[in-house]
Parts: sequence; C-alpha cells; structure tokens
Amino acid sequence: MNPVTRRLTEMTTTEVSVDAGSKILVIPLGSTEQHGPHLPLDTDTRITEALVHTLSLAYPDRVVLAPTINYGSSGEHSHFDGTLSLSNEALAEVIRSIVLSASSFRSTLLVTAHGGNAPIAQRVVNDLRTLGVRTGVWFPTRATIVERTQKLMVGGSQAAGALDPDLHAGRTETSIMLALDASRVRVDRAQAGPMPIDELRVRSLYEQGVHAVSKNGVMGDPSGASKEEGALLLGIMSEALIDFFARKYL
Repeated sequence: MNPVTRRLTEMTTTEVSVDAGSKILVIPLGSTEQHGPHLPLDTDTRITEALVHTLSLAYPDRVVLAPTINYGSSGEHSHFDGTLSLSNEALAEVIRSIVLSASSFRSTLLVTAHGGNAPIAQRVVNDLRTLGVRTGVWFPTRATIVERTQKLMVGGSQAAGALDPDLHAGRTETSIMLALDASRVRVDRAQAGPMPIDELRVRSLYEQGVHAVSKNGVMGDPSGASKEEGALLLGIMSEALIDFFARKYL
C-alpha cells in the first residue's frame, strides 16, 4: 500500500482527536518574496512544501501536515515589487500562537527553506521549550548540503552547484524549481547577481536590504542550473530532514 500524506485541513476534528497524542504536527513556514526576474515569489514556499511532503511519506503514521504559513520575515526584500513580509515580531507571535494551539498533538516541528525565518523560529522554539512545550525547528544549511553532496560523489563526478550552494535565486534554487515545476521558471529572464557575498555585503544586506548588494535581487548565478541537479538537491535536503526527524522525534 502506498503511503498517504495526512493533511490537517482534510481531517475532521473527531478524526484528529482519535490519535493526535501520538502524532507530530509539521508546520511549513514559507515566504512570499522576490526571487530575481526568473523565479516565482513562492519559491521558498514550494521548496518547503516539497520537503515536508517527502517527510510525511516517510512517516505516514507519525506526521500530520499543517497548512503552510505563506508569509515570512522578508523585510530585506521589501524594495522589490510583490514581496509581502511579516515583521520579526509578528512572525514570532504567529509561530508561538500556532504551536501553543496545537497542544493536542504529541509535538510540533517547524520546517522552513527560507533563511530569514530560521533564526526567528529557532528563538521561539527555544523560548517554548523552557515552558515545557514539545517543539522543534529544521531548516537546510549550506554545510548540510555540501557535506551530503560530497558523500554522494562517485568516481570524481560531482554536481558543482550542489557542492557550492549560492544564497538566493541562483543556481541552487533555480535547479530545485526546475525539478519541482519547470513551467514556472522563466529561464530566458535569468540573470546573475553578485557571488560570493562577503561579510561586509551580508551586513549591508540586513541593514539596507538586498537591493543594496544586488540590483536584480539575485545572489548567485542561475546559469548551469538543471532539473537533475535540482532533484539531487531536493533528495539531499529531504534525507537530512528525515534523519533529523528520526533522531529527534521517534
């Protein structure tokens, strides 16, 4: 029998009540923000949803998927049209309120592919744990991607983009979106942005916004992106999430 994803919004309250105490509610945190001239504004959301979907298939009897929070902390992208952002304080309160309201579940797990959400979610999780609330957060790190890619190298071959992930709307995210839905990638509009981003530029990014370091919103180079590399990256991140879940929640 094929595993089935259990989505909270498709269940009735009585169905939730049956065994919520043995289930982990996984809460995807996305964003609505610019991803250069070639990627859609829901790129981070789509990647996050793909990761939690894979997790739910790996543990169909343990995981229930909550609705995605489609807005994140994206203030650094506010100079680019279409970006919708919550303040850090607002996002923290949203996360806190949702986790606390999920008290019927055994535990909760926040998952995000948007770097701006990660420190806020981690701070809320740390605070709630001091109150005895069972919760956690996971997000893919550059170190995780590089380490796991190196382990997959065979005969000296490698996926260059996977071994050197860029920051935003470059080869990494373009490859992943090609793997998820190539029809939504405007390949003919892809442009390179500055890379690497040194410490001074990172400071400028958070103090003045992405536009201060990249006029087109891209931090990396989409050239060389491929569906195959995107599938590899998704597999690497999914395995890292599944391993984390197995260590922390089983």
